[in-house]
Amino acid sequence: MPAKATIGLIGTIAVLAIAASAPIALAGPSDDYHRALQSVRADAFKRLADIDVKAMLGTAPGDARLPGRLSIADRPGKADAPLAKARRLAGQLAAQRGARSLPATASNRWVAERVRTDLSDYLSQGPSPYLCSGLDNYLGTLRSYTDQLAVTDLRLDEAEAFLAQSARDNAEAALDAMLPPPAPRYAPADRPGLQIAGPGGLPSIDAEEEQGDGPGLLTLVASGAATLPSTGDLGPAARRPPMALETRGELERAARRLVFAARRGGFIDLDRHTATQAPGRGAATYVAAVAPTLSSVTDPLVRPALVNALADIEALDVVMAARGGGEDPVAAALDETMNAIRAAHDTACR
Repeated sequence: MPAKATIGLIGTIAVLAIAASAPIALAGPSDDYHRALQSVRADAFKRLADIDVKAMLGTAPGDARLPGRLSIADRPGKADAPLAKARRLAGQLAAQRGARSLPATASNRWVAERVRTDLSDYLSQGPSPYLCSGLDNYLGTLRSYTDQLAVTDLRLDEAEAFLAQSARDNAEAALDAMLPPPAPRYAPADRPGLQIAGPGGLPSIDAEEEQGDGPGLLTLVASGAATLPSTGDLGPAARRPPMALETRGELERAARRLVFAARRGGFIDLDRHTATQAPGRGAATYVAAVAPTLSSVTDPLVRPALVNALADIEALDVVMAARGGGEDPVAAALDETMNAIRAAHDTACR
């Protein structure tokens, strides 16, 4: 159905929704809600009314430093629907270098203008005993159209939650899979402080590299310690620091931690220069740099967990970068007005 024909149904749907739930509203404080809507019209909607839709739609800034695509496209295994949706959104944002605006086509400009007009009509209603009714359906219909204009905060929130959980689970699985077989934990007394516990022939990891093994996958430096830290559970999860994925800085650290652990364990063919490049430029940039070497990871336990963990960390970094880059000004103003209407309703129509 053409956009104009479809969007023209908004007002009809809203009227039907209000009429359908009218009996519930008879006892509602609709007069209070009507006064609150006048305040919304004078405040949030005024800012929306002043925006030049043609000039401002589609102008959310991106980040030219981000790669123009996700570097890990071939993932092992299958994702459930919510995670797959989050990964698709990250791919879309990556292609736009984090810009949250969707294409400012003539159709989308018309949609933005039409939703603004519908909001104006809603805020201009006179007093009615039915005013408190039908808002959920009304705003739900409007938001289904404004989702065509830009990536909303709600979509970012949902994507971040699913990507972070998947990244954390896969990272823990990868670190567990890279644990070495049981080996002596401490150097003999005549050689204190030396690295031990691990197969020979590993690459040299110097002090400039991240300690990527958490509890000591392959390196345990005695450093004067005489006894093992006291704990009731010596399993890997108990000894490993939590995987922090709340900020872009933490995402980059997590990606480096995984790569250095794989390099230290001999699971990946990766030179030190590649492993340490692009510090401070974000996880997406770092993962893009090391992605070509992931084909060298052949361990059947390590490979799927490591590849998926790095891919989700990369995707999560792109989503976080998009949030930091700012909203589309038109979509943000529409969202602000709808949020203000929702808040007025929840206060007056309790």
